[in-house]
Amino acid sequence: MSKCPKCGKEIGNQLFCDACGTRMTQQTVAADAPLPGRKCPKCGANAGEGKFCERCGARLDTQPPVPPQPGSAYRPPSQAPGAVPPPYPPQNHPPFTQAQQPKKKSAVPIVITIAAVVALLAVAAIVLIFVLKPGSSDDTAPNAAGTVSTAASAADGTVPSAAAATAPTTATQPTTAAALKMPAVKNQKLTDAKKQLESFGVTIVEKYEFSDTVPKDSVISQSVAEGATLHKGDTVTLTISKGSNVSPYDYQQKLTVTAAAGSSFGTAVLYEWKNGDWSPVATYNAAVGANGIGAASEGSSLSPQGVHKMGAVLTAQSFSTNMNVYKVNSNTCVVDDSGSALYNQIMDKGSVPSGTHYDNIGKGLTDGSTNAMIYIEHNGSGFSSNNVVPGKGSAIGIRGRTGSLTGTYGDVDISASDMVDLLSRLDAGKNPMIELKTN
Repeated sequence: MSKCPKCGKEIGNQLFCDACGTRMTQQTVAADAPLPGRKCPKCGANAGEGKFCERCGARLDTQPPVPPQPGSAYRPPSQAPGAVPPPYPPQNHPPFTQAQQPKKKSAVPIVITIAAVVALLAVAAIVLIFVLKPGSSDDTAPNAAGTVSTAASAADGTVPSAAAATAPTTATQPTTAAALKMPAVKNQKLTDAKKQLESFGVTIVEKYEFSDTVPKDSVISQSVAEGATLHKGDTVTLTISKGSNVSPYDYQQKLTVTAAAGSSFGTAVLYEWKNGDWSPVATYNAAVGANGIGAASEGSSLSPQGVHKMGAVLTAQSFSTNMNVYKVNSNTCVVDDSGSALYNQIMDKGSVPSGTHYDNIGKGLTDGSTNAMIYIEHNGSGFSSNNVVPGKGSAIGIRGRTGSLTGTYGDVDISASDMVDLLSRLDAGKNPMIELKTN
């Protein structure tokens, strides 16, 4: 066996020393013979089985050995005829082992894992079916048929198996709203209709229109037909009457005077017809007959109960008003003799027949105690005998009085300043009335 001339290590019949890489010149290798072993990383030649390439001397420690190919004619020097073969593989190299192929993984564990997951999901789906029973508080919505779907994802994001998702279920989630039917609320008061519909959990939209047939604040129509199915959250539009845009009366203004039965004091409220109803405009303190409001007659000291037309304004002053004004003087009077053909007529006292009794109203209208008097036509207009009933009452009006108010013979008294305000608001074109009633 040869020794390395440099380090003295016994190296057999190799071209290079395994220890130091020194070339052994006494060995030769045929140039055209393929060298078994590893590929040289430097020159790419078959570099033999040592630690160094037998052609260029590059270190081969990191290259795996390449087994000799079957049928190769190559013979290393140690195997030449008559040569003593060295031990193979060399003792300073690990024995050659053929590269092992990676073992194929078994599919059994994967199948077992998938089966376990499917089983767990099936159990979860069954639990959901029992948990999501009618009356539960979960957020799962019933499908169109009213049944609860099990194909929805679970709370943790997993999806039930195909079998669980398609399995039919008898669990239902009935709702109260599904059984509700739209009631008939037409012609009902709005308050009653709203109370009924709000109990169903529906949203109500109000729309207003004038109507000559449906009373104010009652339902003209409903957007959902009677008997139609309602659900919670549905919207129902109700068309509400604003009343008639035209007054049902032949007047658009009225002064409503109210007092307790037998009382000579009350309030006077001026109303105008607006948006289908009477709207208050102004309110005044008032005094009425000393015996209150009732069926007036001559000398009864009762203000005439009922609705009466406001006639001419009798005054000696000038007012800003749209009423008809009749100028008076100290001789203006009203005949209060129920036996006279001139009963309850306004005239000059010089024209009153001798022996006929009269009320000298002009004195009070000129001495400053009364600034104006609106004639109440409860017994004729005051300027003719038409519709005059003897003994029903005479010379009764709305008076603007200075000083404190007291019970009257049948007149309605307000303060002089309130009379100025009242006359500024009244309009003869709206045919104003006075309404006298007890409360």
